[in-house]
Amino acid sequence: MGPRRVRRAVERAAAAEGFELDQGQRSALARLTASGAPNVYVHGPVGRGKSWLVDTWFATMPVPKRRVHFHGFLTELQRAIVANAYDTDAAIDALLGGIRLLVFDEFHVHDPADALLLTRSLSLIEQRQVRVVVTSNYAPNELLPDPVFEHVALPLRAAVTRAFEVVEVAGARDYRRTSAADGNPTSDLPGAPSVNGTASRGLRGVWHISDSVNVAEAPAVVLELGGRRFEALDADGSSIRFHWTQLCEAPVAASDIVAWADRFDHWTLLGVPPLARTTLAARQRFANLVDVLSDRGHELVVHAAVERQHFVDEPAANPHDVERMLSRLALLDAAG
Repeated sequence: MGPRRVRRAVERAAAAEGFELDQGQRSALARLTASGAPNVYVHGPVGRGKSWLVDTWFATMPVPKRRVHFHGFLTELQRAIVANAYDTDAAIDALLGGIRLLVFDEFHVHDPADALLLTRSLSLIEQRQVRVVVTSNYAPNELLPDPVFEHVALPLRAAVTRAFEVVEVAGARDYRRTSAADGNPTSDLPGAPSVNGTASRGLRGVWHISDSVNVAEAPAVVLELGGRRFEALDADGSSIRFHWTQLCEAPVAASDIVAWADRFDHWTLLGVPPLARTTLAARQRFANLVDVLSDRGHELVVHAAVERQHFVDEPAANPHDVERMLSRLALLDAAG
């Protein structure tokens, strides 16, 4: 399919969902379909249709390809590095597996170790002449903004700026909130496209107001992962239930959540307190959970002490990407 036909296909997909591409989306689509197949870094605020646009374009590409969420890529890369005796080149080859197009969704960097790994990985991917397209809530110069780690951030930012054509999508409309208000809480945009034959993505589920559960009195099951042991309230078939203390106050990494999301489609989290009454680490784990489940299109049922709109009322040190988290939580149905 030629560039013009691809652009028309994406425009028709937007029209079928009842909207027109805004100027930022059109600019991004022009770069995605440009001659020479450049690497493209699409960034902007949450809910502006970046992922929808890239996913719709991605579905038209008749080449060996892969789309990965940022958390999932890091988890796979770290596993591949260990499996290949800490040879990063071999690990990248194992992950790419002959593809010609790689899409990163929600590219973000808050950890200096991740920044070092990504700087090296992007260089290796570029050497293999694999086209890379990225969506992000951060402009390249906003990656790893902590000044303490600027010496690590600068090489990554320079690598991104050199390797990618950067385009901003920052229209006035937040499609996630519009979709939720219109009664369609299951996708980032109405009718989010299928990617690689998978179901439409987006967080789905319910936000309940309920009394806290005394986790000390509740029965627990033990989950083993990578030689470590974790507790959950229940795990059966494709469903898993956690108390907030078991998931968000335990030493659970984003990679652990990714591994469990491979196994469990239906998640329940009980005892969720107001965000300000928790630790920063616990808040970040919850944000990671929302990220991973949303990307998979999994179900999340939350039993919280407060209504969703008051979840972050009190001043607190919020997790990274809090706006994206809140935008996705708005997709959950509300229940008493």
